Amino acid sequence: MPSRLTGKREEGVAMNRPVSHIAFGRQLGGLDVWIMAAALMLLAPSAFAQGQLICIDPGHGGSDPGAVGCGLNEDEINLDTSLKLRTLLQSVGFRVEMTRTTDTAVTLAQRSSYANSIGADRFVSIHTNAGGGTGIETYCYITSTTSSPGWGLASLIQEEMLDAWPLNDRRVKKADFHVLRETNMPATLTELAFIDSPGCADATYLGSGTHRQEAAVAHQRAVQRHYGMMPGGGTTTQGTARGVIFQDTGAGTTDMSTRIEGATVTVVETNATVTTDANGNWLFTLDPGTYTVKATKAGFQDNQRTCEVTSGGTAWCSFGMFPASSGSTGTARGVLYENKGNDDTSTRIEGAT
Repeated sequence: MPSRLTGKREEGVAMNRPVSHIAFGRQLGGLDVWIMAAALMLLAPSAFAQGQLICIDPGHGGSDPGAVGCGLNEDEINLDTSLKLRTLLQSVGFRVEMTRTTDTAVTLAQRSSYANSIGADRFVSIHTNAGGGTGIETYCYITSTTSSPGWGLASLIQEEMLDAWPLNDRRVKKADFHVLRETNMPATLTELAFIDSPGCADATYLGSGTHRQEAAVAHQRAVQRHYGMMPGGGTTTQGTARGVIFQDTGAGTTDMSTRIEGATVTVVETNATVTTDANGNWLFTLDPGTYTVKATKAGFQDNQRTCEVTSGGTAWCSFGMFPASSGSTGTARGVLYENKGNDDTSTRIEGAT
C-alpha cells in the first residue's frame, strides 16, 4: 500500500491524540501546530470543518442497480441518502465531493481514483445490504485497529445509525473491499440495512425519504464527532418539485397544450399526494433527494418520472399521460349483392359466408 501518512499505513499509527488534531496537524505541518488546531476547534469548529474534504460514495448506479428487493433498488437508496448527507455536511462547513450525483455507472477503480485525486481526508461509502438478513453494519479496512481513524469513524457511524434506526446491531467489521483498500485516506462503508429482509422490515426504513434523512443525519453526526466537533447543527433547506400533467401526443414535453385536470400525483417515497388543477399543475415541498413522481387518472395510462430535488431549488418535472384504450367494441354491418357493374343492389345473395 502507499507509504504516505494519508494512506492505509495510517491505520497502524498509534492514536494517542484526538483524530481531529492528527488530521489537522498533518495538513498544516506536524507537531508544532497541534495546539493551534485545538484552539481553532474550540473557537471556530465550522472553520476547522472547512479544511476537511469528505468524499461520499453512493454505491452502484446506472447499469448496476445493486441489490433489489421489496420493490426497491439499492442504487436509488444509496444516492438519495448520500445527497442528503452532502447537504448536511456542507451546512456545517465541510467541503464535500461525491463519486456520483446522478444515476450513473462508476467503476470501483474510478471511485477510489477520484477520491485520491482530490486529496479527500475521509471516504464514506453508502450501500444497502442483501441476503435475507436484518440490521446495520459498518466496515473499515482489514488492517484497521481499534485505535485507527478508519475504525473510529466506522464505530461512530454504527453507533449513530443504531440510534437513528431501531434495527439489529451487526457491529463494526473489517473487510478488503476495493474502496477501503485502494483509497489513500481512512475509509468506511456502511450497509444501511437489508433490502430483502424477512417481511420487508428493514425496507420500511430504506424506502422512506424521512428515514433516509435520519440515516444521513446519523452519518453527519458521526463525522462531526470523529473530528471532535459538537454533533448536530446545520439545516436542510427543503426544495420544490413541480410540473404539469398533460395529454401526451407522442411529442413529449414539446407539446403540452392539452393539460389534464384532476390527475392524482403521488411522490412514491413519501406517499404525499396532490390533485392537478385546471391547468394540470402540481407541486410538492420536499427534502433534498431523488424522488419518483407518479400520475394516475381514469381514462389515461399511469405514468411516472424521476425528479431530483436540491436544497432551496425548484425542480421542474412535467410529464405526459397517454389516453387509455377504451376497451369497447363497435358493429360493422352491410349486405352482399350481385355486382352488376352499377349501383344496382337489388339482387341480394343469401347464404354467403
